Amino acid sequence: MAFEYLRRKDYESASRYYQQSMSLKEIKSAPYLLSLEGYIRSCLDGELFSRDELIKMTQDGLAIAKGIKESLYILLFNLILFMIKKQDAEYHHYLSDQALPKFREYGYTYLIQRSEKELFNYYSKTNQHDKAMEIALVLINHEN
Repeated sequence: MAFEYLRRKDYESASRYYQQSMSLKEIKSAPYLLSLEGYIRSCLDGELFSRDELIKMTQDGLAIAKGIKESLYILLFNLILFMIKKQDAEYHHYLSDQALPKFREYGYTYLIQRSEKELFNYYSKTNQHDKAMEIALVLINHEN
């Protein structure tokens, strides 16, 4: 339910459902980190908290992920930190060189598709046409 609200850009409802979901889970677990990541994204996209508060929540999530060796969430929380800090170039470099290869390795279809679309848009916007074309070819071939 929370993800659906996030997808529809109803950030307050999404954050409320993610927070409820977090309260039902063991903190040092992948399911908790999944809800925390959604909660932080909802709060970031909806501008529901200050940047400092979002950084603190994300760093807490990153510490938990490192503590329980959850590589997926280490990647996701690092990406969120770049987003919060508005480090656009660093975000896309990390997404392209670190996160996307791991998403592909583990077959995280949603994350792969989201990442490829983000990279295509970024490369197009920043006039990196060769890279945009590479991503476009990947996207086109996925749909066949």
